[in-house]
Amino acid sequence: MNAGGGRRRGAADQERVAVQRRTPPETTSSIAKSQGQPASRPRKDPCAVDCPVERAARILDGRWTTRIVRDLLPGRRRYSELLRSLSGISPKVLAERLRFLEEQGMITKTIYPEVPPRTEYTLTPGGRRLAPVIEAMAAFGNGLP
Repeated sequence: MNAGGGRRRGAADQERVAVQRRTPPETTSSIAKSQGQPASRPRKDPCAVDCPVERAARILDGRWTTRIVRDLLPGRRRYSELLRSLSGISPKVLAERLRFLEEQGMITKTIYPEVPPRTEYTLTPGGRRLAPVIEAMAAFGNGLP
């Protein structure tokens, strides 16, 4: 035993640990083959960039996005109506989320040249495709204790 209370490693143990530390990960399968062990197959990343769940999550990301979509499902809403209906959201965050959803093609922004200017938001056909997602979230939320 060594001073730390554990057993001392023999020379063979120390050499194996040293080899493992120096071996890059991409060569471990060739070592496994040479030792008669089956090589592990590389795993496909379930959330790669082209994953549909990842693409949807990028749009629905954020604390307020699903609530904004929920409030736009009944139809056209003015900026001030959205701001009132989403208690706790700051005007800056609402503007950022609306801009993002517009860039993603989920909503349409219409500015009327009046004094003062009136701005309204509506869901695009692509944004309307989020309705079943919001409904599923509502059903899930209703089932929570």
